[in-house]
Amino acid sequence: MISKLLFITQKVDLDDDLLGVYHRWIEGLAAKFEKISVICLYQGREKLPANVAVYSLGKEVSSSRIKYLKNFYRYIWQLRKDYDAVFVHMNPEYLILGGFLWKLWGKRLVFWYAHYLANLKLRLAALFPDTIVTSTRLAYPLKSKKLLVLQQGIDTERFRPLKLPITPPAPTRLPDGQGLRRAGNYQLPITKFKILFLARNVLMALQLTKRYKLD
Repeated sequence: MISKLLFITQKVDLDDDLLGVYHRWIEGLAAKFEKISVICLYQGREKLPANVAVYSLGKEVSSSRIKYLKNFYRYIWQLRKDYDAVFVHMNPEYLILGGFLWKLWGKRLVFWYAHYLANLKLRLAALFPDTIVTSTRLAYPLKSKKLLVLQQGIDTERFRPLKLPITPPAPTRLPDGQGLRRAGNYQLPITKFKILFLARNVLMALQLTKRYKLD
């Protein structure tokens, strides 16, 4: 039974506008595992549960890639009895560097990758994981029997539609030259015709006009 996880990601920082969301991923996983060890390239402000330990490769204090590499191998060796499985988030380099050792130690490997770029680095990394997970089928550029589509991983407790009362719009008098679109029993102004035509062209290019008919 897998009860201890090694989570490898680029950055652990609540204040990061782009990567701060993965702090919430780790929080969510912490409720499912006895222990989580996190290896990250950069460590900023974090507020994680007591069963989570964070180990930084040191980018916040150094720019030495040799130091990062030494720290990486030191951590995966010293922590090898503290994890049963490895979750690598987005960075194929870590699978290339540690995949052989993890396989040798009998660790289960999971690789999250959601990007259109397919290069030699990704192809090499894809040799190691037991499972490859992604957000949509189009987000993983290689064919693989290991692939599992998990959608976007959005925190639906935090990001959810607001329940607001629906108020019918009041009738609006329009100046000459503006069009009208009837929606139910209401007439709504339609402006920005160029944007509508551009959207139609994009849909046609994506061959979605059969699903979204514009009239």
